Amino acid sequence: MPDQSPDLTVVPAPTLRRLPRYLHTLQVLRQRGREVVSANHIADDLKLDPTQVRKDLAYTGLAGRPKVGYSTEELITAIETFL
Repeated sequence: MPDQSPDLTVVPAPTLRRLPRYLHTLQVLRQRGREVVSANHIADDLKLDPTQVRKDLAYTGLAGRPKVGYSTEELITAIETFL
């Protein structure tokens, strides 16, 4: 079975353009006290497809937990480190 993990050496330009938008959204959610966030929530806020959000966030190396989502703080740190 082929490896399905993203190639971190080739990040699509659209992903690089979306990551700062995710970061801003997460920072706002953190200010509002949100400790956990799902890809669906981010997608709804930004009017994007949740599958695309998950794929984009995979480039940060942080995996969300099914039915739970991502730690807002950890995801902010992962995106900032990646960028």
